[in-house]
Amino acid sequence: MKSLSTRCNDVLGRTWTRQCQGRYSYDIKLKYGNRLVEPDDPYVIHYMPPDKYLITMGKSKLDNAETVILSAKGFLDENNNIIEKLKYLGCVPYRFRFTEELVAHCKGRDRPDRLQGGYAHFTVLNYAVHDFNRKQEWISGWFLLVSIYSSLKK
Repeated sequence: MKSLSTRCNDVLGRTWTRQCQGRYSYDIKLKYGNRLVEPDDPYVIHYMPPDKYLITMGKSKLDNAETVILSAKGFLDENNNIIEKLKYLGCVPYRFRFTEELVAHCKGRDRPDRLQGGYAHFTVLNYAVHDFNRKQEWISGWFLLVSIYSSLKK
């Protein structure tokens, strides 16, 4: 990854706490068409009050981290040691229903209720993709579709 998007500036150096982890569901895969993950792929969700979520898709060293700090170098532990370098990370600085549904799924709910901070108003999507070169074009396309869809919902 060359550099972080300026959309992520507000969350650099901030601490995230693990909220839950799970496996990507077939229903969410169908609804959002995310080509970067497959049903049953692992994910972990970290939270920063009042309404920010960090979602890591795929097997990652963040799976077991209770707290992480996002930096331009990667994800750090509380002693500023790198846990994992950034591979592909994008920030969605507005309400994102995908996050709300994934949090509900992770917590074993049938539908997304209001989250801790009300709604997911900021989401960091971190892809721990193993075959990154093959999936790189899908990543850009998925973020483009998310941006278009979100602008239509406003």
